[in-house]
Amino acid sequence: MKLSVIIPVYNSPELAFAHVRYCLQSERRPDEIIVVDDASKERLADTLRLMPAPLMGDCRIVCARVNKDIQWNQAGAKNLGIWLSRGDILAFEDVEHVPEPWLYLKALRVFEANAAVGRVAVPRCMVKKAELLTAEGPKRKHDHTPAPGVWLARREVITAAGGYDEDFAGQYGYEDTLILSRFFDLHVKVATLAPKDGRYMVPANCHTPGMDRSTQRNSELLLKKRWQKKWGGPVLRFPFEVETING
Repeated sequence: MKLSVIIPVYNSPELAFAHVRYCLQSERRPDEIIVVDDASKERLADTLRLMPAPLMGDCRIVCARVNKDIQWNQAGAKNLGIWLSRGDILAFEDVEHVPEPWLYLKALRVFEANAAVGRVAVPRCMVKKAELLTAEGPKRKHDHTPAPGVWLARREVITAAGGYDEDFAGQYGYEDTLILSRFFDLHVKVATLAPKDGRYMVPANCHTPGMDRSTQRNSELLLKKRWQKKWGGPVLRFPFEVETING
């Protein structure tokens, strides 16, 4: 069972580097990591090339860059990650949701033990960013419930749901709500990890400043799309380039 990790990133090179490092130091390493640079001001691939070769090992690391700056293009960035990935299980991780070392091992065991499970939700814990960026890692963690856009799922489940709807790009929110509602319609069985089995570590106050977070357009779009019988639509509506960092 191969694991692909998909990480959309916008203007957070230091945190993205730390995130990939944590992935590579996991007890069960991903088979590939797809980092989607969503039109950041600095090219993220240049930062990722600084990762030590021995640490990368045989993990395939790809950096895809979206060459058009579209606000809140998470749906498009995630679709690009899906399109580039090869794994049986896909993990969608915001750049500020960093996995604990044993998370992948525990989550994959859930999929392997029960073929009916299509998605695994993972709890979060709040940490200090300065500690997250150190080699020792965070010292204190405060538990929170799972985030709607950060989870692991079987590839066939994501395909059946039609992937992400890119009509939500341009404004904030609800693209994750829609795909989760489609999983519900497909009767996808969801398992949730216990905090002791793995959490995503989230540094406090790590949001991108200066971004419009109004949700009215997308909340109305969700109401319109929720009951559509035809799922899916045009994807990857932007120019992009792909660079292999390792593997």
